Amino acid sequence: MSTSSDEYLKLLSRVEDVLAKGELKERITIPELRAFRIGMRTVIRNLGEIAKTLNRDPKHLALFFAKSLATSFAMREGALILKGVFQRSQLNGILQRYVESYVRCPVCKRLDTHIVKEEGFYFLLCDVCGAKSSVRKL
Repeated sequence: MSTSSDEYLKLLSRVEDVLAKGELKERITIPELRAFRIGMRTVIRNLGEIAKTLNRDPKHLALFFAKSLATSFAMREGALILKGVFQRSQLNGILQRYVESYVRCPVCKRLDTHIVKEEGFYFLLCDVCGAKSSVRKL
């Protein structure tokens, strides 16, 4: 075995140890959902900030919330206004489902991804590991 092969095996072993211990920290931190109620409407004040952090179009995220809650919505100045009264726990659950479906890489589990459209199909491309996975159109 050559020296470069030995170095490679050492590095590979080190990566496996880090992954096994869970020491790999997520680079992206999703902001806490800031929601409040006004009459019969629920406002997510920081939807624009969340979408920017996730590298997604705010309209895509808003549409996911509206479809998940079967309601109509409006957007104003980075805020999402949903028709109806919804609990914060319910909204957080929807945000987590969005992240799992449209943001998190199914291969390496990182959030550094983006969505591309190719020939009418949508794909999630991972900026970390290079994986390409199909995603449903909203």
